[in-house]
Amino acid sequence: MSLPRLHVGQERGNHLEIALWLLQVRHMGALLEDLQLRLGQPALASADAYPEKRFAATVSYMNPGVDAQRGTVEVKLLVREPPPYLRQDMTVSVDIEVGRSPDAVALPADAVRDATGAAPWVLVVEDGRALRRAVELGLRGTGWVEIRSGLAPGEAVVPVLAPVRPGERVRAQPHA
Repeated sequence: MSLPRLHVGQERGNHLEIALWLLQVRHMGALLEDLQLRLGQPALASADAYPEKRFAATVSYMNPGVDAQRGTVEVKLLVREPPPYLRQDMTVSVDIEVGRSPDAVALPADAVRDATGAAPWVLVVEDGRALRRAVELGLRGTGWVEIRSGLAPGEAVVPVLAPVRPGERVRAQPHA
């Protein structure tokens, strides 16, 4: 018995489409390089019409070349048990697990300043003052970012939207 396969191609637009089991990931650019996709990585997919119903997939193929005209990289996902509601032309979202850090220090992404720049930093509350501290970022998720170094578990961090500047006096309040 042959198993259905999802084919994922990357191009601009940040959108996934399914048609004849064809998914196209758009607007991913250099993200595929940054993510270091590998064969066998687990993925979870959901049809946008049924966002609460997710189904498992696995990265089963990655084309080593890039389509220069479309700026795409083909990635195929194996779906062992496709859900019965999945139909052609449905829009599908896919999350591919690219890393796991069970003991990671993580912050809401809105607490990291210059997160996409060369020198991300946070405002840490130390001895009643907001102090600028460089951090090294790791894995990024939806709304969260791993802090590989520069911050210890339990340290208080000032959100970006708070009207506080480095050096100002602050009083940490527990996060609700």
